Amino acid sequence: MKNFFIFDETGFKTPETITEIEEALKEALKTIYGIDDTAFESNTPDGQAVNIYSLIPYEFGDILIRNIYNSQFWSTAVGSQLDMHAFFKQIKRRGGEFTIQNIEIVVDRTITLQGLDSNYNNLEATAYTVQDDTGQQFLLINTTTLNAGTHTLQFRAKEYGQIITSPNTLTTPVDVFLGVISVNNPTAQTSIGRDEETDAELRIRGYNSNQLTATNSLEAMDSSIRNLPNVIDCKIYDNDTAGTDGNNIPPYSSWVIVDGGDNLAIANEIYKNKGWGGQKGSIAVNITKGDGTLKEILFDRPINQNLYIKFNIKRSKPNQNFNINAIKDYIVKNVKYNINQVAESATLVLTSFNAINETGGGGYPLELFISKNNVDWFEYLETNTVQHKFSLSPTNISITILL
Repeated sequence: MKNFFIFDETGFKTPETITEIEEALKEALKTIYGIDDTAFESNTPDGQAVNIYSLIPYEFGDILIRNIYNSQFWSTAVGSQLDMHAFFKQIKRRGGEFTIQNIEIVVDRTITLQGLDSNYNNLEATAYTVQDDTGQQFLLINTTTLNAGTHTLQFRAKEYGQIITSPNTLTTPVDVFLGVISVNNPTAQTSIGRDEETDAELRIRGYNSNQLTATNSLEAMDSSIRNLPNVIDCKIYDNDTAGTDGNNIPPYSSWVIVDGGDNLAIANEIYKNKGWGGQKGSIAVNITKGDGTLKEILFDRPINQNLYIKFNIKRSKPNQNFNINAIKDYIVKNVKYNINQVAESATLVLTSFNAINETGGGGYPLELFISKNNVDWFEYLETNTVQHKFSLSPTNISITILL
């Protein structure tokens, strides 16, 4: 029987297709039995054994290909493997941040409530906890001794991310303490958290990290803006002609488009790095110059443009079922577009293949097409304008299981 995995001077040779593996196993069994008419129908013991054992090298080979081969490249590495690539680009994955909420605690006696203290960043840590009717929990940040009366204390959301609560909803203590009369959140959040930077978001920053040592003013501006907290992407268009250009940029002006980040911080970086010339943008921020006067800085935000995806799934395992919602969620989480970035089907085919395998396997994508309007379908699309960026949602992904 032939070897399914070979390492030689040309590199790693992948396993055959599952059909070729099945045929090799059948030939091996015929040799062992010494007869050519062995029954391999699916309802026979030998047929079932062939079906089962052929999946081992096939699935193992798929794991080798995806986890070993893909880990070598910035565009396909995931998780800690991608973090290693980022290290050599001198960037680091941005961690998640917690949402902070002020909560009023009313007590009728002296009482000590346990806080997170030094375990603030520990997702497994415990502390005095309150929740709303949906089960969203917040934990006391600092251990505090309270006297009888009303006290406003800071609580941290149990999980990372943007946790949105309405006033007067966090009214249920999870931990029952004698002396606590009531808990409530009469105001909105003190600060909104964020999720840990995803592989797709880190990959976008990495693609643009090569400009960090730029000396040209616009390139330096681009790099400094990208390094601001919560900035996802930045595009700068420059018109150095005497007339308005095709992007409607005035003569001798620049147009800065930033996805994410704080308005004032962005404006300061534009001012520090911009030379002479005009500006274009619908967002105006006044900054204070060194002489105390104000300077108006203009820039824009990207315009989201819906991208639609449709593809078929072909089963590689008989009667395989698929979690369609999980596949869609995986694609949306792992596909992020830059401002004015084209969309093409080849990358989406790879992501869809990974989505299928990460949610149970047993199939592969076929005939993947993309669209701006859910009517006309293509393999390659550009955004409507240089200010647009493609945006995906699970509702805009259509998947058909082939029989």
